[in-house]
Amino acid sequence: MAEGVGLMRRLSARRYSRRNSRVRFGDANQGNHLNGSDLDLSVDDDYDSFEEETLNKMSKIEHEVSQLKTMYITMVNKAEDMGNLLTRTLKEVAKRNNNSRTHHIGRRRAGKRK
Repeated sequence: MAEGVGLMRRLSARRYSRRNSRVRFGDANQGNHLNGSDLDLSVDDDYDSFEEETLNKMSKIEHEVSQLKTMYITMVNKAEDMGNLLTRTLKEVAKRNNNSRTHHIGRRRAGKRK
């Protein structure tokens, strides 16, 4: 149990140090004296690059989604065309054969058998 608590403390300390390492005031040599010239604005730079990276990723995802929509529409249209072609082919075969079995596919009743 004590090992788990120590591990959690180490993980949270790592997270805390990582979070604070992004915000730097002044030089490491000068300590934490806040003069206007010593103020390091690396957080804004990090945020701008993060925002730009996020926008790039979002635009890529939007592009991929639009491509997937186009592919889906194309597939649906092709499936409809294939279904229509199959139906037409079955009707033509039924006309050529003049066979009641193929003409009435799925519509036969048990009472009509002889």
